[in-house]
Amino acid sequence: MLKRVAKVVAERLFGPYQLNRIYMRELEQVAAAPPARYDIRPISSAEQFAAAIDQRMREHAWYAGENAPGFGLWENERLVCTCMFWNHKRFSDSSPIRVGEREAVLVDVITAQESRGKGYAPALIGFAEAALKRAGFVRLYAWVWHSNHPSRRAFEKAGWKYVAFVVQTTPLGWGKPVRFEKRIHSRT
Repeated sequence: MLKRVAKVVAERLFGPYQLNRIYMRELEQVAAAPPARYDIRPISSAEQFAAAIDQRMREHAWYAGENAPGFGLWENERLVCTCMFWNHKRFSDSSPIRVGEREAVLVDVITAQESRGKGYAPALIGFAEAALKRAGFVRLYAWVWHSNHPSRRAFEKAGWKYVAFVVQTTPLGWGKPVRFEKRIHSRT
């Protein structure tokens, strides 16, 4: 009970908050040719999410659109995994990551419940890295909630480097968020 009360008090005092680990992937080290093992296609509109096999995936359609390169993995013409990025034009100043012109942020990866454990997400991310490199991007970022251990392990296993820890909050309802960043490794 005391823990719950403390959480409510902290939320009212500090407002909306984020505690994120920031990961980075330099694309110069990514192979230019993507794997051809799966049926992977670009996603350019929210309408393509209609082919998703579960409702939770369809609810992620809002990640698609202008300035949002994305990719999907299909199994028998059914969308089973998506990987969406946003470029610098899609972000606001309140984003936990500062994004340059030739950079993008992996904002969403989701695999249908019945298709998990088949290695689809890592394959899709690998394909996306190569495709974005060919499109002229030089660096990718992702932010992961501090306690999301499976995502942290997945990014580290895929060769992404943990570069910063970001705390962002809007105390007492101030208009502009307050941001604290601890760099773990140099980003360049």
